[in-house]
Amino acid sequence: MLACARLGAVHSVVFGGFAPHELAIRINDARPKVMITASGAVEGKKLLEYKPLLDKAIEEAEYKPGKCIIFQRPDRESPSHCRTGPGLGRAYGEGKACGLHAVKATDPLYILYTSGTTGKPKGVVRDNGGHAVALRWSMEHIYGVKPGDVYWAASDVGWVVGHSYIVYAPLLTGCTTVLYEGNPSARLMQAPSGGSSPSTTSRSCSPRQRRSARSSGTTRTASS
Repeated sequence: MLACARLGAVHSVVFGGFAPHELAIRINDARPKVMITASGAVEGKKLLEYKPLLDKAIEEAEYKPGKCIIFQRPDRESPSHCRTGPGLGRAYGEGKACGLHAVKATDPLYILYTSGTTGKPKGVVRDNGGHAVALRWSMEHIYGVKPGDVYWAASDVGWVVGHSYIVYAPLLTGCTTVLYEGNPSARLMQAPSGGSSPSTTSRSCSPRQRRSARSSGTTRTASS
């Protein structure tokens, strides 16, 4: 996401393990030049394979992305290269350094799609300038977070909350942001720090993560 923003390229992120048909719908609409994914991921005690889902989505989609880059997870290896492009390791090795690309405040930053439960998924476009100003303002004036704080939003990057308060808002404010793979448990969310992560100054919790934490057997969750 940050690399795309630095390049001035529009990104569109979906949840890990997205259903091939739903991903194909978004590929046809966004018409991406490059697809980037991991070979798989960890969710709780489950190991998920992403590469087969991506292959099925590309096969179904009418529009075919120009390249597909795979980040190989050591616990979930897939073929060393996607049929349409290199693995991430090769891309790093063959890539060229690129400087910062300036964009207009009104230029698009990303597209995030609605769920599609009420019809065809709709791509919501966020611009660069207004989006950045709103997030920066909200961190101090709504959440009370200051530059130098450590902030943890217990959400998912696939949601707008994750885009806003895991990735962009903390970094625009000069904070350290905490990323956690999988579903945080109530015990982890109440701990002063998440494993080797630094102690958090402030945390926020989405309703879904609150319900998930409660279902783990502990009703108290830390949120601010």
